[in-house]
Amino acid sequence: MHLVLETFDRARRMPKQIRSKALRFGAIAIAVGAACIAAPVLAHDGPKPPAPACGTTLPLTTPCTPTVVAPAAATGTYTVTLPGVGTLSFKIDPATNMIISGSPTVTGLGAHFTASTPKISADGTKVSVTFTNSADPTQVYRLKVKVKPPETAGGAPVVKAKVRGSADSHSEHKHHHGEREREGGR
Repeated sequence: MHLVLETFDRARRMPKQIRSKALRFGAIAIAVGAACIAAPVLAHDGPKPPAPACGTTLPLTTPCTPTVVAPAAATGTYTVTLPGVGTLSFKIDPATNMIISGSPTVTGLGAHFTASTPKISADGTKVSVTFTNSADPTQVYRLKVKVKPPETAGGAPVVKAKVRGSADSHSEHKHHHGEREREGGR
C-alpha cells in the first residue's frame, strides 16, 4: 500500500502526460494486488470428492454411495443395493441409454422397511425411490440413480447412485416444510 501511495505522490509532481500514465499504472497495480489477495479465497480445489460407500450399520447418518452392479449383457438388469434396507433393480435401453419404463422394481426390503414406487425422471436418465422404516428410530432414505452415456463409444453407460437420509429424517423433513410455509411457500 505504501508503494501505491508513493506512486500517486510522485505522479502529482510529473508533467501532465506522464502523470496520466503513472496514475493508470498505479490503478493497475492496485487491481493486480487485490486479485492476488482474493485468488486463494476464490480458488476451487477441483471436483467434490465422492460420498463414502454405504455401510451395513443402520441407521445411516451421512450421505453415501451404495453398491451398483452392472449386468453381464447390455440388456440385463442393473442392481443398486443399500445393505439392510433394500435393492433397486432396473434395465437400461442400450440404444438410448435411458431407463426402461416399468423396469424399476424394489426387492429384498430390510426388517420394517417399505419402499415408494420407483420414479423415473421425464428424460429417462434418473430413477429414485424412498425407503422408510417407521420403527424407532424412524429412518427415511432417498436413493437416487443417474445414468450417463458411455464414456467410450460402444461402452456401457455410467451409472452412479447416492443415498441421503438418516435416523429421524422424517421429523427433519417436516421441520423443513414448516420453514418453507413460514417463508411464504417458496
